[in-house]
Amino acid sequence: MLDQEIAAFVFDKRFFQANLAAFDLGQNLFELAKGFFEAFGGGLGTLAHWRQYNAIAFVMQFSFNGRIMIVNTLKTPMTAKNRPAWSDVTSAAVLQGVNTGHFDRHYHDCNEYWLICRGKAKVWIGGKSLYIRDGDVLCIQKGLEHDVLELYEPLIGFHFEDATPPGGRTGHLHKTEADAKGHAVPTLPLPGDFPRG
Repeated sequence: MLDQEIAAFVFDKRFFQANLAAFDLGQNLFELAKGFFEAFGGGLGTLAHWRQYNAIAFVMQFSFNGRIMIVNTLKTPMTAKNRPAWSDVTSAAVLQGVNTGHFDRHYHDCNEYWLICRGKAKVWIGGKSLYIRDGDVLCIQKGLEHDVLELYEPLIGFHFEDATPPGGRTGHLHKTEADAKGHAVPTLPLPGDFPRG
């Protein structure tokens, strides 16, 4: 069976609803999942959390023979603690902090990418103000300070930090204490000079 077919079967709600009713949540659920993955040649990663008899509600991290892994970043970012062993990604997660009305000017010791599925904002990178919008991939070179200045529509997408070099630091790095404290980010009407189309 192909890895994709196994993944589709795992997330089929009918399978879980039909089979979980016979098991108590807890160790029995873990054993069921473990047996299922082993039966199809997959290696079980971690079953981090479960809430309901519904596969969609589970936050699972698993791999098939070490080649494919799914990390649901709605609950926790992907980091060195939960990424595949073959990956050197520093961090990956949904864009959340950019929509809180508060942001901190910062930089990283690795390159960072923002993949904007939907939304509009004005950002500041290395001394230049830029507009970002639906479909943009914002590429930020390591060491460049970046910031969110104005929000016009909530940003929906992901950020992704590639490998941190040996001796590099992770997380938001700041040049001043004021930068670390952050600032308010106003939500404003779309400006007249915002790119169209």
